[in-house]
Amino acid sequence: MCDSPTCDQNEEKQQDEIAAISSIYGEDFEEENPEDGTYIIHLRTPTASVDLKLTLPKSYPTDSPPVYEIHAAWMNRSTKQELHDALQGIYLENIGEPVIFLWAEKIRDVLPTISAAVTEDTVSSVPTEQEKPRVVEPQFPRECPQIYHGEPVVDRKSVFQAHISEIKSSSQVQVVRDTLMQNKKIANATHNILAYRFANDKGIVVQDCDDDGETAAGSRLLHLLNILHVTDVIVVVSRWYGGIHLGPDRFKHINNVARAALKDHGFLQSKN
Repeated sequence: MCDSPTCDQNEEKQQDEIAAISSIYGEDFEEENPEDGTYIIHLRTPTASVDLKLTLPKSYPTDSPPVYEIHAAWMNRSTKQELHDALQGIYLENIGEPVIFLWAEKIRDVLPTISAAVTEDTVSSVPTEQEKPRVVEPQFPRECPQIYHGEPVVDRKSVFQAHISEIKSSSQVQVVRDTLMQNKKIANATHNILAYRFANDKGIVVQDCDDDGETAAGSRLLHLLNILHVTDVIVVVSRWYGGIHLGPDRFKHINNVARAALKDHGFLQSKN
């Protein structure tokens, strides 16, 4: 929710943006349910088409992006993820500003490349008569260690939450990360900062981190694990940006929610 003046400003900006989008795309722009702020842009090229469905929350554009769906039966999951990453990047570069036109043009620009790649992959996967039967190696399921979720902290509309798990190998790092990304809320976080440490079978501590766009946050989180002498653990801190810059306070919240989750779930008791 947003306060009344902000909502009024957003409503005015949305009306101006929708009027411009309608003028630009003409018949390819559809007002599915204006009362709910739901619209569809039909993006077409000679080789492919995509429907971009948008819902405009009252907090857009000042505090949040449009909610969107990409409809394209021919598009595979990895391709949709690439588009999602591209659109998220555009939003982060233009926080507080209208982004619908930028999103639509980004999709239309990459459509020919995406459709060609998908078509090539599909054709190359069709076996010919000359091909010998392929031997498929058995695929063993990758069991995910239990993931614990810390209590969220809210500061000036930004939300921070830690997720932790006990790990013993690099492959488990990826499994935990992939499992977390299956949660749409976590996957849509502005940043998912990661750090991990584990002792390998030779007793050597392996460690690494990932800022995920929040510069220096990963290394600070890894430093926390080091000074706490915590091993065999991965920590991911999700941050949902609330539209107000927090400055250095963001690093304090990232480390605080991580430390609290480690303590609450027993990772400090046995190691400190």
